[in-house]
Amino acid sequence: MTIATNMIEYRKSEQDIVPVLNFVSSLLLSQYGIVLRRLMMTADAISLTRMMISKDATLFRQQIGMFVADAFYRWMHEVILGNKDSSQNNGLMPEVNGKRTKILSLSSSPSPYQYNMLRDRRIKVIFYSKLSQVRKHPILMLRACWSCFTVLVMAFMIALHKFTPRCLKVFSILFLLYPSQLQ
Repeated sequence: MTIATNMIEYRKSEQDIVPVLNFVSSLLLSQYGIVLRRLMMTADAISLTRMMISKDATLFRQQIGMFVADAFYRWMHEVILGNKDSSQNNGLMPEVNGKRTKILSLSSSPSPYQYNMLRDRRIKVIFYSKLSQVRKHPILMLRACWSCFTVLVMAFMIALHKFTPRCLKVFSILFLLYPSQLQ
């Protein structure tokens, strides 16, 4: 197989995984997700961890990395640019001559279910119970931590790469609009 064929197959599988991820995340948080949550509680944490760090799970780790990168990006956007609700506002909107002017628009955001999943107590209980089972295997725990570390570093680099031009563009536009206030 050639590289072009591999890229086409990767794009097809990437397009297939996003709706499934959105469906599963919405199902986990709903009242009908109790069966799925119980299934996750009874699953073997050791085999799940081995599957997560395998070569076959590369696409899954990339999707998790993109999700984390978007969360990092939103956090940097809130902290540095001061835009509290970046998903609703779609960018900074300063007033010029009494009218609001749209400077920037954010990229497409992931499903709100994915952000709610990070805060859900039931999902945290499942995660910590699986983590306590994996702690009994130090080598597997080390490999899983290394895999998570690389995903986090790559996610931070992607978020920084996405945020730096945005930040420079905002500050250059603000400097052009309000040069006397920035000195």
